[in-house]
Amino acid sequence: MKKLLTAGVVALAAFSLSACSSKNSDAAKKAYIDDMVALNSKDYNSQDLSVSVDQFKASGTSSADMNKYLNGSSFDFKVGLDSKNQAASLGGTAKIAGTSYKLDAIMGKSGIYVSSADVKSLFNSNKAAISSAAGGAENMQVYNAMIGGLTTPYFLIDSATMDSSLKSSNTTWSDTLSNMFKQQQTVSKDDLTKAFKDVPNADFTQSGDKVTLKLSGKNGDFSDVLKGAASVNKSISQSDIEKALKQAGTDTNIESLNLTVTIDSKAHTVSGVLDGKISDKKTKDTIDFKMTLSSKMEKLTTAITEPTGSQVKTLQDLENSAMDAFLGQSAS
Repeated sequence: MKKLLTAGVVALAAFSLSACSSKNSDAAKKAYIDDMVALNSKDYNSQDLSVSVDQFKASGTSSADMNKYLNGSSFDFKVGLDSKNQAASLGGTAKIAGTSYKLDAIMGKSGIYVSSADVKSLFNSNKAAISSAAGGAENMQVYNAMIGGLTTPYFLIDSATMDSSLKSSNTTWSDTLSNMFKQQQTVSKDDLTKAFKDVPNADFTQSGDKVTLKLSGKNGDFSDVLKGAASVNKSISQSDIEKALKQAGTDTNIESLNLTVTIDSKAHTVSGVLDGKISDKKTKDTIDFKMTLSSKMEKLTTAITEPTGSQVKTLQDLENSAMDAFLGQSAS
């Protein structure tokens, strides 16, 4: 997660408007690079991350739903990566379309373990929608029986299920999990120095322990953004770039993009604001957005481990519980 910020900064640097040389002191730029390297150290394997979508306005097909769910949404999570146990944790709250959803999950080799309490809460929040849909009464009966069988702390979405859902992306759950830990690789100072070589010194300012970078770009090419990100994030492969370009198409144009990032290495914090406009050259559909991010890097205080078998129910377990419930009703 923490490399997303690095990728975004370098992506903007790829098409910075003013790539000319500057006579300003390079002290702030050097401090920014040093601080970024320090905060991306493997020592910091936990972070409190907050992202708010202050504005999201899209036009075109399905834009009404996108605007409804994304505009004003926010995500507040604590993320942890335990490379020794090859397990990750995610806990927090997402606010979407005015409704808050709690999510606590552990990701490991066997799949994703979701808190049973959160699964039940999500089900209860959507009862009305399920009931009003076609076959709602029958579906509610089945879901009620399945939820009734969820008596363990965790519900496991196993690796086979994840592999099936990832099939269209030509990847596996094992690869996805592995890539999470590749993100922990230390950012190279040399790579960052090269990436920021043409960014003017004037774009960097320093005040006490805080160093700020402000970048703006117009009419950027999507491929430059991806290549810029890959230049410092070794977990982004050439095939990843090709897939992203294929999905986005060649008609995606970044009309404008502005980023302000402030790093305080002493407090282990990063804050930033990203806004811009993306358009489709053919359809003329557009997306105007503004996002605010804040993050505090820390060290894990406890190990992250996958729950034991007695703490987990799978989809098959819930289906069997529902079947037993229906058979019991029939017998009586």
